[in-house]
Amino acid sequence: MNYYWIIVLAVTTAVFGTLLLHRFHRSPETEATAQRLVAAMTIVTALIYGVLGFFKLEALQMGLWDFGIYDSMLHLAATGQGWMQDFRGGAFDHFSPLVMLLVPLYWIVDAPGWLVMVQVAALTGAAPLLYALSRRYFSRPGPPLILTAMYLLNPYFSRMALFDFHIECLFPLFFFGAFLARAHGRRWAFLLLLAAMPLIKEDFVIPLGAVGLYCLSRQGQKKDGVFLLAAAGCWTLFILKVYFPWIMHSAYWHYGRYEVSPDNLAAMVRRLFSAHVPGVLLSVLLPFALLPAANWRGFFLLFAPVLGIQLISGAPHQNLLVSHYASALIGVTPVAALIGVRTLRAAVRRRKCRLQVTSGTAWLFALLLALSIHILCCDLPMTRYYSYVPGWNRNLHPGFLSLPLRGDWYMAMLAADAQAAETREILLKMIPKHLSVTAQNEPGPLFIRHRRVYSIPGPPEGSDIYVFDHDNYTGFTPVADLNACLMNVLKNPEYRLVFRHNGLMVLARNSVIAELNLPSVQRN
Repeated sequence: MNYYWIIVLAVTTAVFGTLLLHRFHRSPETEATAQRLVAAMTIVTALIYGVLGFFKLEALQMGLWDFGIYDSMLHLAATGQGWMQDFRGGAFDHFSPLVMLLVPLYWIVDAPGWLVMVQVAALTGAAPLLYALSRRYFSRPGPPLILTAMYLLNPYFSRMALFDFHIECLFPLFFFGAFLARAHGRRWAFLLLLAAMPLIKEDFVIPLGAVGLYCLSRQGQKKDGVFLLAAAGCWTLFILKVYFPWIMHSAYWHYGRYEVSPDNLAAMVRRLFSAHVPGVLLSVLLPFALLPAANWRGFFLLFAPVLGIQLISGAPHQNLLVSHYASALIGVTPVAALIGVRTLRAAVRRRKCRLQVTSGTAWLFALLLALSIHILCCDLPMTRYYSYVPGWNRNLHPGFLSLPLRGDWYMAMLAADAQAAETREILLKMIPKHLSVTAQNEPGPLFIRHRRVYSIPGPPEGSDIYVFDHDNYTGFTPVADLNACLMNVLKNPEYRLVFRHNGLMVLARNSVIAELNLPSVQRN
C-alpha cells in the first residue's frame, strides 16, 4: 500500500476522532495529576519495550551487527582484552568513548541483557525531562503532557528501542537535559551538555552544529551559537584527523558516505529532491502534528540539518531512516515541535493567526494524529531493516507500543522463540569452545563470549565452523551473499555438511569433525 494513503487515513482518523471527542476530553487539572500520568506513561513504555527487547534477545532477533558489536566490545573491555575493540578483531569503527561507561555493568554480570535494559531505560527516561522542559513554557500541564506522549508514540522511537543496541539511545537524555538547563537559566550546563554530545557518537556533531546555527540566529544567543559551532568544528577535526589516524590507527570508512568532491557533491544535493524525500519528511513531522514547521528557525536551522545529513548520504538505509538512522531526530524533533508551538501560540495571541479552534481541540487533534500514526507505523518485535515510506506492508502492522494487534504475530513470536531455544541448545553443545565460528548474523551473538566468531563471509583463510540458519533470516546479509558463501564452503573439499535441521546448517572443517558433539536430531 502507498504510504501517502496511510497519511490520509491517519489524518482522517484524527479529524473524526477530534469531532467525536472534543466535548468530552479533559486536561489534567493539577500538576500532580500530570506528573503521575508522565510517570505512568514512562513506566508502562519501559516495561513493554523491555519485555519485547528481552524477547528479541532470546529469539535471536538481535544481530551480530550491531548488537554483537557493542556486546563484544563491552565484554572484551570488561575482561581486560582491549578497549574500543570488538569481535571483528580491530578498532571499533566509531568515535564513541561514552560507551565505556557501561563496562562496570559487565563487571557485575557479563551478559548482553544489560544492553536491552540500558537502551530502554535511556529512551524512556528522557520522557520526564521533555515534560519538565515543556512545562517551563506552559501555564497548564496539558500541552507538555501531550508533547511527552508524542515523543513516546513516535514510530521512530519504537524502531530505536527494538533495533539491536546503539549507544545513540543516550542522545535524547543529553539533548532534553541541555535545553532544560537553559530553561532554568543554567547557560554553561546547556553549552557543556551539548558540547559533550559527540562523546556519545561522532554523528552528533550535526545536531551540535544545528543548535549552534539556531542560537546564532537569535538575539542575545549569538555567543552561544559561536561556541557550539566551534565545538562542532573542533570535534570533527579531532575525530577525523587525530582520533582515528593517530590514536586508533584505523581508517574512518563511514566518511565515504559523505566524501566531498566536485563529482559527488552535485549527487548529494540531487538526493534532496528524490521521490522519497517528501514521504521521509512527513514520516518525521506527522507524529508531532507538523509543529516543527511552525517556526522557521527551528525548522531550517535546527531540524533540517539533522534530517538533511541523512537524506544526502549515498547509503539507502540512511535516506529512508531505516534501523537507527533517525536517532538524532528522535531527540531534535520534539524540541523543534516545542519551539513551533510556542511560535503558534504567540501568533494567536497577537491575532496574526485566524485559526478558529480552541486550544484544547487543537491539542486533542495533535494527540490523536500521533496515536494514529503510531498504531499504523510503529515497528513490531520481529521487524528489522524496514521502512514504510517506499510502501506500507499491512502484514507488519498495526501495533500499540509495538505490541502487535494481530493474533498471528504472537504465534509467530512463540515459534521464533522455540526455534531459537533449540538452536541455542544445539549449537552451544555441539561446538567446542576452542573452535572458530563464522556465523550468519542472527545466531552470531551466541558465540561472542566463548568462541572466536566472524560474520559471513568470514576470515580469508576460513574458520573451523560455518553456521547458517535459513529459518531465522532477518535481512541483514543479502540472500545472494549468504547463498554464495554457503556454496563456496560446500564446494570446498576441506569442509563437510555435518548437521541440518529446521533450517539450521552447520559445516565443519574435516580436521575438527571428530571433536563435535553431534546431536541425535541431526538430519543429513
